[in-house]
Amino acid sequence: MKSDALKFGPEAAAHRSLYNALGWTEEEIRKPLVGIVSSHNEIVPGHMNIDKIVEAVKMGVAEAGGMPVVFPEELLPEEELLPVLASAASLPEARVGA
Repeated sequence: MKSDALKFGPEAAAHRSLYNALGWTEEEIRKPLVGIVSSHNEIVPGHMNIDKIVEAVKMGVAEAGGMPVVFPEELLPEEELLPVLASAASLPEARVGA
């Protein structure tokens, strides 16, 4: 398994230290690590319920014998994307006019 490289052998000692600091048991460390990307946040209304979905996915991973590991995905709200989209749309016009 790919996650074994992060858990076993002398080169993974730092990783094991982190897992122990997180309170993981030896049994949990031996399980396959399954990463779950979450875009949950309290700023974008459409992402506020994702924590419930993530919890269900974590339960499914655990029931299947894996060790779920959730990590964040940074997303920009639409309000921040609109100026970028607007400036990108005007770039071709600027090139034609130059």
